[in-house]
Amino acid sequence: MKKVAYSLKTVLKRFKNKNLRLLWLTHVFSQLANYLLLFVLLGRVFELTGSTMALGLLWTIYALPILFLGPFSGSIVDCLSKRRILIITNLLQVLVITGYGLVFFTQNSFLVYALIFLYSIINQLNNPAEQASIPAFLPKKDFLLINNLFFFSDQGAFILGSILSGLLVRFSSPLTVVLFTAVLTLLSAFFAAFLPSDAPANKFPEWNKAIESFLIKIKEGYSFIAGQTLMVYSFGLVLLFQVVVVIFALILPGFSSQILGLSPYDASWLVVFPLLCGAAAGTFLLTQNQDRVRKKEWIGAGLFTLGIILLVFALVVPRLKFGRELVSLPLSFLAGLSAAFAYAPGRAFIQETAPGKKRGRIFGTLSFFMALVTIPPGIFAALITELITVKGFLTIIGLIVLAIGYFVLKKGGDVILAANHRS
Repeated sequence: MKKVAYSLKTVLKRFKNKNLRLLWLTHVFSQLANYLLLFVLLGRVFELTGSTMALGLLWTIYALPILFLGPFSGSIVDCLSKRRILIITNLLQVLVITGYGLVFFTQNSFLVYALIFLYSIINQLNNPAEQASIPAFLPKKDFLLINNLFFFSDQGAFILGSILSGLLVRFSSPLTVVLFTAVLTLLSAFFAAFLPSDAPANKFPEWNKAIESFLIKIKEGYSFIAGQTLMVYSFGLVLLFQVVVVIFALILPGFSSQILGLSPYDASWLVVFPLLCGAAAGTFLLTQNQDRVRKKEWIGAGLFTLGIILLVFALVVPRLKFGRELVSLPLSFLAGLSAAFAYAPGRAFIQETAPGKKRGRIFGTLSFFMALVTIPPGIFAALITELITVKGFLTIIGLIVLAIGYFVLKKGGDVILAANHRS
């Protein structure tokens, strides 16, 4: 308890720094706008098309700039004024979001894809500019504390965005929420404008050298991962989880419509919010009991339980004549709890196995592959859902997750021992 109080006291003390407050407000308003827009986009595209395939295409278009610009965005940010990047990117996003309002008048779903592509391109500079600005306002000893603050603020924005998006749509309209996100983004640019001016840290690199450097880092990270069998298993688990998250986000509007019998916008506060609360509770339980239970038991139990919950959603909830939304709240909470049990130990495996000098390259490789591997499953899942409905897809995924959880509980220990022996 003393440690928590001390951390809070330290954060409040650091917040006396005007520039840190401005940067934090820039970050919070920007992230809240991002998540509000995300949930409205998913609901609106499904409302216009009634197609999960359209949502799969939406994710693919959003992910493309991450693949092609993400690896080099840090180098670009270092060659420009970070304050100007934050101001200009937020103002450009205001224009993009406002332009998205045209969709409500034209009823043209293709306009959404063009706008989300532009929005994603702008984000590739906005996010690293925020992160790179933190060291300018703080001593090195406070980096970890403040980065954790920004991380938890990001999670808080995601939770708040999941609640507000559905409720605001219910009591107003999707267009009102879109315009509200434009106002939030404008506020982000407003606070960024009061940050101190900064000079670029570097000159623009030669593109061939930047690409060569990126490929070398990816190769080094991949070579180390491929040489550690336990690392391969851990990477596979984390990437699999990321694929499941993307797939679930893509079928979320259809889930709300076909499983819960509600508007596609209602899933954000009836499913996503309790899901995130369960994930937070699961993470807390893991940290309190990490030495009492083996990681493979956390992972196996989490996957096994998650498989059962998915089957209940697919086979039981649609048969209920009333009260589906009330049942979805505890089920979603338990799904989040189970997901945390399955996911967090996988990342812990990577952190424990990766040497400190190569950890950045390894997690950089992980981030790159996360964007890369989610595109084909996202499209495939959207196509399958289109053919067999959300209920059928959830049944298949539930059975697969259940089987993997059972395997980990029964054979996970043998796999880990064999991996350690071969490594």
